[in-house]
Amino acid sequence: MKNYPEWNDRKVLIDLRNKFCTLYKNDDGSMFYIEPVFYAQLQHFHDLVPSRYLDILKEMDRVTKKYKLVVFTGDDEEPITFVDENVKHVVLGIHDITDRLEIYIEEKNFQGDYTD
Repeated sequence: MKNYPEWNDRKVLIDLRNKFCTLYKNDDGSMFYIEPVFYAQLQHFHDLVPSRYLDILKEMDRVTKKYKLVVFTGDDEEPITFVDENVKHVVLGIHDITDRLEIYIEEKNFQGDYTD
């Protein structure tokens, strides 16, 4: 668990089942987990489009307040955060947030000289 500076004003809750993720609680009772890979992806957006970083954080707040419990994950197919099946929550990746804001980063994969 790591306390990230973006959410220093939020209460950090200890969740022993999810030692690698940080659980934050907002004043309205809504909560969200930040997985380490999600945070790394968030920082990638911060580095490439710093002018939109606050927009991303605001959108994260908006969806957290809407859904009450959000897992911000690095892999929405296999999140590392465990949440009981009977607890209503949503799992979102970085692109779930940035696509809503129309913030796109071109992912460049090296193809070499022999591409079609």
